[in-house]
Amino acid sequence: MIYPASRCARVLAPVLIALLAGAATASSAEDAPVSFETIGAQYDATVHPLLKSYCLRCHSTKKAKGDLDLEKMKSLHEARRDPRIWQKVLFMLENGEMPPKKSEQLSTEQSKTLRAWVRSYLNAEAHANAGDPGRVVMRRLSNSEFDNTIRDLTSIDSRPTREFPADSAAGEGFTNTGESMVMSPALFEKYLDAAQKIAAHTVLLPDGFRFSSVTARRDQTDEVIDKILGLYAQKTKLVELRMTGGHRDGRIRWGQVPLRPYVEALIQHREKLKQPGNVDTIADEAGLNPVYLGHL
Repeated sequence: MIYPASRCARVLAPVLIALLAGAATASSAEDAPVSFETIGAQYDATVHPLLKSYCLRCHSTKKAKGDLDLEKMKSLHEARRDPRIWQKVLFMLENGEMPPKKSEQLSTEQSKTLRAWVRSYLNAEAHANAGDPGRVVMRRLSNSEFDNTIRDLTSIDSRPTREFPADSAAGEGFTNTGESMVMSPALFEKYLDAAQKIAAHTVLLPDGFRFSSVTARRDQTDEVIDKILGLYAQKTKLVELRMTGGHRDGRIRWGQVPLRPYVEALIQHREKLKQPGNVDTIADEAGLNPVYLGHL
């Protein structure tokens, strides 16, 4: 008998939901961590004796082949100090690298028990430290970060780290990893020198401070004067004469007022300008100086 597709969906939907729910429950039950009390009891009763019988010949404190010392792990407390060791142990067990082929081998049941315990322990450790990034290493700014920070704070692209040693890359290939960013005495001295050079660009003001692109006081004063003259040049045409003597700076500057817009205003509004009180209004509309327009 052939059922319509809609009826099949109504019949199969509850079955599929039940199967998925059962699989999720089984998966969550399988992933649920065992308590450390149970893991510790299993370690004392089964795992530690297996390690003493089959592993300490090569991985004792005295020999420690492969930098693996299992003798110091006399209890679960010592075993929990470095979970990465057990990741290594599980890898070697599953790949048949431990015990070595020339050594006495674990029985199938013993190997299964040891591997199951390691998985159970690592699972419990993972759940216990879920969300914890681990030890956070104190780090400094990398050279590029330091340069960018100084540029953003002072608006001067001085690149003080040109005298610094190059940042070394860690195992991940990044130069800003905390473990690879050492601070040697020589580098600390370079930081102090860079700070003094940056501070030399500081100009004290009555209400604070600013940063200048130059360090000499006279140049810092001229820098402000040049900004004022630049603003003045937006409205006037600067004429510069070189002096051979008699002037401290060796140059004189004055401005010429652009007469064209004033003449145009005089011609366009000549009738209105005859009436008193219209000069200020016309100058404001045309963006002109009312005093100078009034004189003209």
